[in-house]
Amino acid sequence: MYGFVRPYWTALSPRHTESIPSQVVYLDSLAREIGCLIPMWRLMLNPKLFIRIWFGSFNQSCYRVVGPHNLGSAARAEVYAEPTEGMRLVGYNMSMLQLMPSSVHPKHMM
Repeated sequence: MYGFVRPYWTALSPRHTESIPSQVVYLDSLAREIGCLIPMWRLMLNPKLFIRIWFGSFNQSCYRVVGPHNLGSAARAEVYAEPTEGMRLVGYNMSMLQLMPSSVHPKHMM
C-alpha cells in the first residue's frame, strides 16, 4: 500500500525501516488536518467509545464520527458493533505496560 512512500523515507538509511510511518499514525495525521479526528476531550466524555477506539481493532468508521460529512450515530453504531473478545486483556496489559519502566517495554512497540 505504501510502496511509493518507502523509498522516500528509507533513502538515507535503508536499514532503518522503523522510520516508515504506520498506517494508523498516518491516517490520524490526515484526519487531524481534515478535521475528522475525534478530539480527546470528546473521547473522555464517552468512555465506551474511548475504550473501543483505543483498545479495539482499527476501524475506519472512527473517522466518520465527527468532521465534515460525518455519519454520527451510524458510525458510532458500527464502532460499537465490533466483537470485544480479549479487549479487557489488551486494556489491562497496555495499562500495566505504561506503569513499567521503559527498559521493560518491547523494543519496537512505542
